[in-house]
Amino acid sequence: MGGIHTSRAPESFRSLLLRHRGRTGLIQRDLAARAGVSLRSVQDWEAGVTLPRAERLQGLVRALLEAGGFTPGQESSEARELWTAAAREAPRMHSPFDEEWFAGLLADNTTIWAWNSQAGTYYTHYESWTNEGRLERDGRYIAVSNGNTQFRLWDLSTNTFGPVQYDPSYWLAHNANLRGMWLTSNVYDHNPAHFDSYVPSGDQIVRTRLPNSASAGYGVHHAGNWVQSDAELGGNLNRQWAFVGSWDRSDITVNAAIQQGLGVYRADGSDTRLIAHTYDVNPDYYATEFVMPSPDGKVVIFNSNMQSSGRYDLFVAEMPLGGSPPPPPPPSTQNVVWTNLTNVTANGNSVMKTSGCDGCTDAGPISSQTIISGDGYVEFQFSANAALVAAGLSNGSTDNSYPDIDFGIVRLGGAAVEVRENGVYKGETAFDATAVAENRRALRAAAGLPAEPAWLEQVHGTHVMDLDSQAPAASPAHPADAAVTRQSGRVCAILTADCLPVLLANDAGDRVGAAHAGWRGLAAGVIEATVSALGGPPGELSAWLGPAIGPRHFEVGAEAQLVAAPAGGIPGPQHVRLGRDAQGGADAPQPIERRREHWRDPGAGREIEPRREIGAQSVLE
Repeated sequence: MGGIHTSRAPESFRSLLLRHRGRTGLIQRDLAARAGVSLRSVQDWEAGVTLPRAERLQGLVRALLEAGGFTPGQESSEARELWTAAAREAPRMHSPFDEEWFAGLLADNTTIWAWNSQAGTYYTHYESWTNEGRLERDGRYIAVSNGNTQFRLWDLSTNTFGPVQYDPSYWLAHNANLRGMWLTSNVYDHNPAHFDSYVPSGDQIVRTRLPNSASAGYGVHHAGNWVQSDAELGGNLNRQWAFVGSWDRSDITVNAAIQQGLGVYRADGSDTRLIAHTYDVNPDYYATEFVMPSPDGKVVIFNSNMQSSGRYDLFVAEMPLGGSPPPPPPPSTQNVVWTNLTNVTANGNSVMKTSGCDGCTDAGPISSQTIISGDGYVEFQFSANAALVAAGLSNGSTDNSYPDIDFGIVRLGGAAVEVRENGVYKGETAFDATAVAENRRALRAAAGLPAEPAWLEQVHGTHVMDLDSQAPAASPAHPADAAVTRQSGRVCAILTADCLPVLLANDAGDRVGAAHAGWRGLAAGVIEATVSALGGPPGELSAWLGPAIGPRHFEVGAEAQLVAAPAGGIPGPQHVRLGRDAQGGADAPQPIERRREHWRDPGAGREIEPRREIGAQSVLE
């Protein structure tokens, strides 16, 4: 008598990867950053388009293990199953699963050993979720960490432990171990990734975000090997220097202080300096840029693949630690000789626009100076009320328009200036807190606002600040992406670039709100949250949509392609979809326009205010 045998078909690599990433809670971009691969690679693997080669698969397995993607107690079998699936589906992949290598990863992830040679003490500590123990430079504290969102404080002086701490916004990895603290980047930030400090306080670890000027790309290694004494720091540990190396990948655009380079910064974020461009681009996980200073801080070593050349070179750089910059040369006694004066009047070494169009680049002079010998410099000084002004150096000027300036500085209003070469943007001065405060003061004065606007720390979320019950701090301490008020004299404000600004008001004009609506906020429900916070019948509301991205100039990736709203009812977060035309262009206001149909009363007949699309050549009227 024959028997019936059944067997389950092996699960595909794509299916296994989706399941394991789902356990981590990481989005594709974050998993790619941890695995040291591009976002497109992860997208293609999960779509079943391509499979990883052995070295990339190792980086993926390690990233999943560190982020909790495997079931506790079954890590080896699940990692082996994932590797076997990739080998089965990729005929040219002949590398077997390395049991010894993975056992080493598991050992690294469980037990921490601590040895004090002076006191002769030896401790061990086990946590099932441990990735690494991070020892601060004074040797008292260890941050027991899973590599990102979970950790606890170990006080070696008493061999005691604080509570296990967990926060999905934490990322304690690739950090600099300084005296009494740890510094690293928050890879969950976007454009750029800001630096955070983690400091022991009581029996816990407290995170503090550093100022915006302290930032780098997503791919980073921080280093704190430069040990600085109390004498050097004046007793202030926040004055310690840390190093950071930042590499770039082609799928990420970063607006950061340290990008594709080697830099140093102080622990309080008060000073950030770019030391050298390292040109480490699209590295494999084990070839990512690693920066390491000598203990005295005089020398730093780092590696680079030199623009993905296939080489992996090691460099040694000497740090300029001592001395002061040379003093500037004495002021020149050479007077300026002006020529080609157009719509301006010259008075000695100064010129003033006296005719022409306000705000137009239709005025200016040309000067011709000669440095007979030695070195020299040119100094420009703009008047405080100059809204649009440019100056610089050229070799053979043809006209007095600022695109004709070979190397120029341009002020387009506000407190910062841009660097341009023949009109092409190259950079700008640091936009620090002083410049921000000055620009906001000028805005309030120009607009005649009755009070200081409630500036928000926008995080692409759904939190709404009610200005009637929660007074905003001078420096925002609570993240929010919308504000509402029902009292006159209070000013709601939001900041946008390519995201959509949405202003709401009811018919009586006694309830107003403003929302910052990027696609993440739309997907999460920021508009619904703002409407709810305003109170009253939604059909009484009118909406104004400001300039935002549109389908003619912008495209979105797979992460932004969410499910379309169903018929009837206010669409929830799972029903949002960025509009896409036939060419895949992103149309940010489309979801708002669909939502508006659900808010208004039948027959109300109100229309949404017209919007303008931000495009490569567009100008807002």
